[in-house]
Amino acid sequence: EFRRVLFRSVIGGGTNSTNLPVLLPYQSHSAGGQDGFVAKFNATGTALLFSTYLGGSAGSAGQPEQVNALIIGPSRNIVVAGITSSLNFPVTSASFQPVYAGGQTDGFLTKLNGATGALMVSTFLGGTQNDGINAMAQDQLGRLYVTGFTLSSDFPVTRASQSASASGASGSMDAFVATVSSGLNQETFGTYLGGTGGEGSNAIAVDSLTSIIVAGQTSSSDFPAVGSLSHIPSENLSAFVTKFAPDWTLSVANAPTVTVDTWHTGGFNGPAPTSTASTYGQAGDIPIAGDWTGSGVKRIGVFRSGVWILDTNSDGILNAGDKVVS
Repeated sequence: EFRRVLFRSVIGGGTNSTNLPVLLPYQSHSAGGQDGFVAKFNATGTALLFSTYLGGSAGSAGQPEQVNALIIGPSRNIVVAGITSSLNFPVTSASFQPVYAGGQTDGFLTKLNGATGALMVSTFLGGTQNDGINAMAQDQLGRLYVTGFTLSSDFPVTRASQSASASGASGSMDAFVATVSSGLNQETFGTYLGGTGGEGSNAIAVDSLTSIIVAGQTSSSDFPAVGSLSHIPSENLSAFVTKFAPDWTLSVANAPTVTVDTWHTGGFNGPAPTSTASTYGQAGDIPIAGDWTGSGVKRIGVFRSGVWILDTNSDGILNAGDKVVS
């Protein structure tokens, strides 16, 4: 076994063994070379509840196939993620990426039934060059957050903060960050992360506001860095920690002031770097929000003494361009 990932009574990793102990397996035999594996033990670790190989026919020491990350979801099912070099790695047709995209390796995510070990859904994640998942996290809703490395110029991106490799070509390694639905059938966020050198991300966490924090290594002097610690050292290789804001912003309305958690820290402490305040309306107004024009875009407004004042021109202030409804 080359690597093992432990989560409570479940372990996963990679093996070259053809006689790995299996019990009630989804895949009872090695498909060839190196394979991933997943095993579940009882609470005391004294008895095996199920154990299975997980892999295709192409895994080897130079082209690994192994589980690098493992979590247990809200429904107690097991999700594993890692790297595979097999075109015939077990995936399901309704998943986000049911076809191996190319290169020597792709990432993968696989969900197993937590009670029986049966395969529920499985997907590749990658582009036409080498890719792999190194770490995984989940939020309270079971959405999955993964990070790793990619050499692909066509890695699948969605609502990306960096939509392309900074090097502009395949073969230059970047980190990536992606969010995948709990059903492994949709990518809701996917982005490159890197400069013109090389990067790889090795750790990921999600906070209570679903901000994403990743850490890894970079050799880029132009790595995208902001904040008070944004100075990039002159060494050939440096560590990085990056935080991505969630796709929503926490706001509190206490007329006539709306306080916005600009830095996504979850704290509202008045005029501080972590929040901004704006005024709409006047004291005593009741703040409201809705689609006032039928465009599908929600806008702000206030209810004042039996009158609705709606910001129909979306400029954030009360003026002649707004609509007043009695």
